[in-house]
Amino acid sequence: GSTYVADGIVLKATNADLLITNNAASNYLYSGTSGPITALAIDAGSGAVSINRNADTTISAISTYSGITAGSVTITMDDTTKLVNINGAVNASSISITTGRIRLSSSGSITTSGAITLTPSANYPLEIYSAEVKSTGSGAISLGVSSAGTYFNSSSAQTVSSAGGNISFNGDVLIANSAGLSVNTAGSGT
Repeated sequence: GSTYVADGIVLKATNADLLITNNAASNYLYSGTSGPITALAIDAGSGAVSINRNADTTISAISTYSGITAGSVTITMDDTTKLVNINGAVNASSISITTGRIRLSSSGSITTSGAITLTPSANYPLEIYSAEVKSTGSGAISLGVSSAGTYFNSSSAQTVSSAGGNISFNGDVLIANSAGLSVNTAGSGT
């Protein structure tokens, strides 16, 4: 089933799709511990989105919404085995994800004007199958923080870019992509 919330502040849903729309500067806290979210789409305008739960969660398109549009996005899961699967577009001023496993699928993308921090647990690599991870501003990009490393895989070229921030890869980096990986920054280092 699907749950559609039109202007909520604290939201809970399990074993369902969850679509949150407001397109205003509302802040959202989404929490819950049971059952996976098979598709999560949020349009919070410039409002902050905070997701704190311990169940697999897929950010994906629902109806005409393609993923998450928000000010800052923070996703935290204490369970070191749970998955955040980004299967849609995330457009935000900044994003921080701390969880067991993080997968940026081939149809997913992350674009921010600020920082990007992706922190899977020490037991799992950060998996990136998408074409691009991009900060259009001066935000730093930190990939695979505290993890087993970062794994890139795609049949087309992949790019990690920041208009002005540093880019850091923590742990090992494995590139399984014959088309290659480009890392671009105007910051002081990669």
